[in-house]
Amino acid sequence: MNPMFKTDSYKFSHKDMFVPNTNLVYSHVTPRNNKYLKEMYPDIPDTVIVFGLQYVVRSLKKDWDDNFFAKPWAEIEKEAFSLLSPHLGKPDVSFLDNFKQLHKLGYLPIRIKGIPELTEVPLNVPIATIQNTHPDFFWLTNDLEPVILGQIYTPLTVATIGRLLAKLRDKYFDMSCEDNDPFRDFALHDFSFRGHPSWESALQASIAFSLYTKGTDTVVGLKGMVDYYDAKETCYSLSATEHSLTSQGILHYGELGIKLLYESDSSITREDIIAKYVGMYPEFTGDHILSLYSLVQQLDTKELNEHESRLLTGELINLYRLLVIKYPIGMLAYVSDTFNYYALVNKILPVLKDIIISRDGKCVLRPDSGNPETVILGHYKSTNQLVADLPDGSFYRIDDRTYIKSKGETHQLAENLNIVDINYEQKGTIEVLARIFGTKLNSKGFEELPPQIGIVYGDGITYERMGNIYKELTNRGYSVNCICMAAGAYMLSGSITRDSLSLVVKASQTRIGDKLQPVYKDPVTDKGKTSPSGFLKVTEIIGKIMCIPNVSEEQEIKGMLKVIFEDGQLGYQVDYDTLRLKAKEL
Repeated sequence: MNPMFKTDSYKFSHKDMFVPNTNLVYSHVTPRNNKYLKEMYPDIPDTVIVFGLQYVVRSLKKDWDDNFFAKPWAEIEKEAFSLLSPHLGKPDVSFLDNFKQLHKLGYLPIRIKGIPELTEVPLNVPIATIQNTHPDFFWLTNDLEPVILGQIYTPLTVATIGRLLAKLRDKYFDMSCEDNDPFRDFALHDFSFRGHPSWESALQASIAFSLYTKGTDTVVGLKGMVDYYDAKETCYSLSATEHSLTSQGILHYGELGIKLLYESDSSITREDIIAKYVGMYPEFTGDHILSLYSLVQQLDTKELNEHESRLLTGELINLYRLLVIKYPIGMLAYVSDTFNYYALVNKILPVLKDIIISRDGKCVLRPDSGNPETVILGHYKSTNQLVADLPDGSFYRIDDRTYIKSKGETHQLAENLNIVDINYEQKGTIEVLARIFGTKLNSKGFEELPPQIGIVYGDGITYERMGNIYKELTNRGYSVNCICMAAGAYMLSGSITRDSLSLVVKASQTRIGDKLQPVYKDPVTDKGKTSPSGFLKVTEIIGKIMCIPNVSEEQEIKGMLKVIFEDGQLGYQVDYDTLRLKAKEL
């Protein structure tokens, strides 16, 4: 698309509205407040993490070079006239002469300066400035306002949110995991692509969030890291199912599962089993069929009807097939809630335990519905809490052992009646996985699941829930490296607008002839929208970054802002790998 269209309609009339002889417009890009962001992230500080300016200037340069300067003016004029003349209601679109002159010049006569990427800056401090470098194109400075704001607010906001999430992750990893735990870099994961309004916004969010993690499923983000930040290392993902695949597999293999389950002839031999079933499913060898027969027979199907048994056996076979045949090594994420998540965890995983533990890789369960806190942690914070709530004289069962509560103490019994069964739903996934697969104590005194099993949760994760899950896991004595938190659209798209940080582009200095004319706004209706005037110097004084207004041009040059774009050419740039190292220090 011709970039001259990437603006607001009223911008086309602004050149003629400036005071005659205006030849300079100097504007700033400033996040004014975070009141809306605080509604979702009450712990977020009154600062922003600067990121995305390099993306903005590189995309700006490419867009104007490829879609404006490289095209014949006649082609541009024809399209612009046919589109804008009816839109603006005037047959004479004289403002096109402005763009004709710009096209003849052959480059964007603009200087953009920015705070170095990944600098933490207080609110109400400009992160960038924009000004024209050619007196004839003073109108161009604020003509670029809409596209610059539209491209910068997502990476700026996500970089700020991502830092908060990373600090929360690091707090609990430092507390409960080995210092060199490699999973730290993958404990946050980007699942947000489909929730963004466009692939461009998905790219913007991904390159910002991936500063703090090496896990993403947003492929366009990888391209963004390379194209805009010269990344040598991007991010990683893994083989994973989706509901269409698990549903198809469960329903397809349920036919075999129910036949193997009901195979009750005690005289049947191994050869009979192979001969009877191997030809039905070519991907299974005779050994596979024998293994499946044995595994299905181990399933607890009492109190299940035929339909439930078919689903249970079908899911066991489907997961076996993926772990043993399709992905015998490496990481595999299995979406786990297609039908009965709790049956999968409590009935199928114990049967597949030896296969999972002996496998050279990690099987990752992916619950994709429900409340993450209750699915992971159970309906009670702990078994002890549940027991404390039971009346005296209650019988209860945990892991096939039965107890009686008497005068506040518990005693194990061999047999009893009227048992309260503290089940897997109440205890939560972590407790069940610990029971099935066992744990080991790390050097910091926290229990860790075997590296061959884990959880990724990508549905309904929020900052609050993430903190609650981490806190409760460590309270129970578990390391947090058992779970990956995936950020979806709610975190990286739905909560993010230009208003999240009240981001604005405002002019503060103009020049009329030889006379400088500062400009600003100071509305009586909203003093929070008061803007600074004059040339602005962003500087650090006694460890605090601040903005000094109304300085000389010479003083402005000595501030923190670096030239990142000038007269069609890129200025100061930084690579992604360097930024990742800097992100670890934030």
